[in-house]
Amino acid sequence: MPKDGGVQVVVRVRPMLARELAFDNAVEVVSDTEVVVFKQDQEFASAYDHVFPETASQEDVYAHIKDGVLSALAGYNFTILAYGQTGTGKTHTMMGDHGTDVLEADPHKQRAAFGIVPRALHDIFRQAKTLQEREGASVNVVASYMEIYNERLYDLLQPYKKGHKGDPLDIQKRKELLEVREDPNGSTYVPNLLAVKVKSYASVLQLLSKGNRNRAVRHTEMNIHSSRSHAILQLVLEQWPQGGREGRVLRSKLNFVDLAGSERWNTKVDMQAERISELTSINSSLSALASVVAALTEGRPHVPYRDSKLTHLLQDSLGGNCRTTIVSTLSPSVDAFDESVSTLKFADRATAIGNNPVVNTSRDMSSVLAIKEREIQRLRSMLAQMAGAGGSGTSGGGAAEGALDEMEGGGSGAAQLKEELEATRRALEMERALRT
Repeated sequence: MPKDGGVQVVVRVRPMLARELAFDNAVEVVSDTEVVVFKQDQEFASAYDHVFPETASQEDVYAHIKDGVLSALAGYNFTILAYGQTGTGKTHTMMGDHGTDVLEADPHKQRAAFGIVPRALHDIFRQAKTLQEREGASVNVVASYMEIYNERLYDLLQPYKKGHKGDPLDIQKRKELLEVREDPNGSTYVPNLLAVKVKSYASVLQLLSKGNRNRAVRHTEMNIHSSRSHAILQLVLEQWPQGGREGRVLRSKLNFVDLAGSERWNTKVDMQAERISELTSINSSLSALASVVAALTEGRPHVPYRDSKLTHLLQDSLGGNCRTTIVSTLSPSVDAFDESVSTLKFADRATAIGNNPVVNTSRDMSSVLAIKEREIQRLRSMLAQMAGAGGSGTSGGGAAEGALDEMEGGGSGAAQLKEELEATRRALEMERALRT
């Protein structure tokens, strides 16, 4: 269950990899909420909302955050963010056992292999269908997919020039750069970002597959397919309860954030200039994220959201109108002790962030106008019937106007209908005036 006013932090310890078998284990999951990282005479212990051991399944992890995902259909903004050292299983946790190739999983094993994102998408569309069938709600889902690479923001769904040769990372230079902006209410958005209206779980998986092919990855010492960019899948949900008959709309955002992993500088490896630039940008971006978290938890008057594209995009998710869950991933190896401690210290700070999530509901002017117009037609019809206008040779609005003239001194029922009609007319005119 998501925290109402704070950031929920969970920790996931992945199993030991083959290359780590030469090292001792340095992580002990003490309980469902406690973890200890240790080596020789050093130790770091702390408690979180939940700690998942190496044996935890994808389903176990998703089950803990499912309520937060579905709260988006109740009008709450929700963000799930994966944070940790490179190679600790962030993309595995977010996407699944098959990594970013969400369409290549064995269909028979697909459900068990899927990570948070495919499971969440499945539940969102299933719940939306239930709302439509049982409550007559109308639900729209719009998807966008972007990445931050070398402190530049790109649209992963926009086409790029084909047929080029060389490093796949040259793709980044062929895409249009995007910027983060703020609306009058202080919420962030990205102009010119492609937003696709999607009607099914499968259609979003297709978009994910397309976008993941465009994402920047590189072979590193820690991960053969290391993500070199921060990726953000964003869903905007619009819901009209009872098909809009209530005259209100719920609007919420779901953000799935797969961060590039922190990485120590390896002086034993001869790195190309492009990789040095990547490493510097990633660590700088994560440092800016840590600065924002520190400013929020220490109550500083200024929070440096604009110091990086990542923190500017996450402005609503950290300290704003959002329910947020952070999944901190760890390697169990003693070789990763320093990075594991750094990850847990970040997680410690994040637990103290105070968010202010509220249901995002507003009047839907189109629905309000339609409701009032239907009410006027109903009242006109009742007046016409009472005056016997059906056989007078006039029809529609003209019959109702004639009925009003006939009933100036008529019964109290007709007078009451006339007053109700006039009041509804005035309300409709005011609503139209507000829209212009």
